[in-house]
Amino acid sequence: VADVESGEITSINWRRPDWGHSTDQYLARVNWTDDSLFVQRVNREQTLLEAVQFMVFDHPDKGLRLYEATVFQLDEQPNWINLSSDFESVGASGIVMSEELQGFRQISLLRPSRTQPVPLIGGDWVIDSVQHVDAASGVIHFTGFRDSPLERHLYRATISLTDPAARNDVEIERITETGKSWTVNVATDGQSFVGTSSSPGHPPQTGLYSSSGSLIAWIEENALTEKHPYHPYLSGHTCPEFGTLTADDGQTLHYSLLRPSDFDPSRPYPVILDVYGGPHVQTVTRGWGSLSDQYLSRQG
Repeated sequence: VADVESGEITSINWRRPDWGHSTDQYLARVNWTDDSLFVQRVNREQTLLEAVQFMVFDHPDKGLRLYEATVFQLDEQPNWINLSSDFESVGASGIVMSEELQGFRQISLLRPSRTQPVPLIGGDWVIDSVQHVDAASGVIHFTGFRDSPLERHLYRATISLTDPAARNDVEIERITETGKSWTVNVATDGQSFVGTSSSPGHPPQTGLYSSSGSLIAWIEENALTEKHPYHPYLSGHTCPEFGTLTADDGQTLHYSLLRPSDFDPSRPYPVILDVYGGPHVQTVTRGWGSLSDQYLSRQG
């Protein structure tokens, strides 16, 4: 840890036995609050996620910055920890983060008086990421898949960060338009956001939006006018059919099926099957698809 003003560098010794396991670990995330350094770590198997908080203070005699550590358990899974970069300090109330202790990623509060996070927002659907937290009002902006696993949206919820016990009563408001999938970046004051959206029938568009979701100005409208390079191919463009299958263990699996624009159900066609590839590689979404797939469908 480097002191910017003095240039002094302090090493943190991870081999202290009172800090838990000290070998075969990964240091996964590093974050600062006003007075603390938080280092998240996972064990070698990546099944246990902890945060070690180092309090920063000056030694009265030596004038050196020293560190006291507290260990928090953030998540534990039987197979694998799905790491997140969500970390929003809310002063004396603690830290807003996200974790998957309940099976689905949810937003939680790591309070100074607790060694495990307290759930704030979540359910049987997936939180994607925490976008903005207003510590004073308790307003939290986040992206997730509450409406559909095929569409990422921006949501807003208000919850007490000093008394977060009423989790089940939290009202969640969707801000972005349905029928498409979104990626967003919320402004530091929470009053606007830059959003990029696309649908199976329209390529990505990027705009500046108010916190209510209304468009302020286009950054890149990407309108499919006659001047658009894809305009000559619109007549042959096809949108996928979406559906679900039930896996052997009862889980619902989503699929998309792209047919040629002149599809004839009475004749056979060759089929290309593209399977799901793993975590963070979702291929079935209600967004603009692969143009190579469009080309293949035109070839029958």
